[in-house]
This record gives sequence, C-alpha cells and structure tokens, in this order.
Amino acid sequence: MKVVTAQDSHRTVNPNEEVMDAIEKRRPTLSLCVEQSHAFLAETAEGRLLALVDATGGRVETCTVTDPLGHPRQARFGLLGDGITAVIDSDQANGLKLLGSDQRHPMDTSSYGTGELILSALDAGASRIIIGLGASAANDGGLGLVQALGARMSNIFGEEAGRGGAGLAGLASIDISALDPRLADVSIEVACLNHNPLCGPRGASRLYGFQRGASEETMLQLDAYLSHFADLIRHQLGVEVKEQPGSGAGGGQGAALRGLLNAPLHPLSEVMESELLRARAYGCRQAASQIALAH
Repeated sequence: MKVVTAQDSHRTVNPNEEVMDAIEKRRPTLSLCVEQSHAFLAETAEGRLLALVDATGGRVETCTVTDPLGHPRQARFGLLGDGITAVIDSDQANGLKLLGSDQRHPMDTSSYGTGELILSALDAGASRIIIGLGASAANDGGLGLVQALGARMSNIFGEEAGRGGAGLAGLASIDISALDPRLADVSIEVACLNHNPLCGPRGASRLYGFQRGASEETMLQLDAYLSHFADLIRHQLGVEVKEQPGSGAGGGQGAALRGLLNAPLHPLSEVMESELLRARAYGCRQAASQIALAH
C-alpha cells in the first residue's frame, strides 16, 4: 500500500519545507508495509511553469526587477528548449511570499516587476511568452505591469498614475501607443492559478484582499477602483474584462494582460497539459532529426 500526503499551497507560510516538516511530525507512523510519501500539490505558477524548463531542456535566466514595495530584487524566468518560448511567474516579482505580514499594503504594492520580467524575456529573444499569475501581493489590476511596458496611464489631472492599488483612483486615460514595440510581434498567453473574475464577491479584491493585508473597507475601495479600471478598458480599448474568468488572477494582472495586450487567459492546468504535449512532440521531432542526421 502507498499513502501520499498532498500539500496544497499556503499563502502565508514560507517556505514549503516548514509545512512539510509540520505534517511529518503530526502524521501517524504506519506499518512497515506501507510506503509513505509527501508531494506539493500546487505551489503558485512557478513550481509548475519553471518545471517545463527541465522538461524541454531549456534554461533559467536571472534578472533584476522591482519588488511589490519598489525595491530591487533578483528574479528568475525560463526559456524553454524550443529557444523562443519564455515562461514567467509573476510571483517572482510581486508574490505574497516576498513580504512579511506587516508589509502587506495593497494600496501601495505594485505589479511593476511583472512587466520588467516580460521586458527581460523580450531582451532574451523570446517571441512567445507564457505568464503565470498566482498569489500576488499587488492588487493594482496590473497597472504597474503595463506601466513598466510603456503604457501611459494618466489621472484626471493628466499626470502619470501612481503605483499600487491607490494609483487606480482617479484614473482617466489609457494610452497604449508607447508600449514596447516588440510586443506587437510576440504571442502572450496567461496561465491563471485562480480563474476568478476581476470584480465582485469572487473578484480579486473581495475574495483575496485580506491575504494582501486589506481591511474590509479597503477591499471594497479596491473593488470599486478595479471596476472603474475595467470600465475604462471597455470604453477606450473595446475589451470587456470585468467578468472575464481569470481577469482577477494575480490581483487583477489578468485584466491588464487581456485588456491592453490581448492575451488569452487560461487555467494553469490547461496550459501545463498543452505545453507538456507540445514538449513531447518537440522532443520527438528533435530525436527524429538526430536520427536522420546520423544516417
């Protein structure tokens, strides 16, 4: 008999090994004829998307990005074995795991670093990018992300919007004409750990805001800000994101990626399955090419 303890992700506990140790200490010892093991069931997009790097014979790159509070930090992204596909985990730049409980202030925390990860992937030559959205410390609807990519987000005074959830207040204009021109030739796909909408009771703010340090009042404010942001995207860009499944992923980064970059939003599990199948097919083609060359 085999017994497996499957651990889901823990948003406020770092690292996973601490949880595993706690489980091991409390799990009863079974008979010697029972094989016991422990597995991580789901730990953000990183553990899964970056696993594709090994599966395809790719490589991991390191770059400097901005963390949720505006400080520089080292982050990783992967380049798959096909040489053109980059995999990005937004948690590397603005994950909850980067901040202590007393540092979580969603009106201030920003997704800017995710945009910098995308720029680094472009610098590395990627023409296809998969972005994983998980437990983000930011609740800014991806405002910082698109600002990093060059979008001009102006308030009612014509000034560049500030960073963080508070930057959405008074947002009046979205100008995507200055987005990095390389984005026009890149295919972007979003892998959402949570496929929730942007707004409402199951939206980014009201369902997950407390994890980011928001009070009940702050959650309602942020939900209203995100609703206004969604209305702007609809009016100025013609894209509906408010009720789009996955638009609330990563504190609403899904909304910005869908609304401003036209990136499709898919469940992480579907993206993983598709990429693994693609990797197997790619591996078969590589093997066939090597056999042909050998003969």
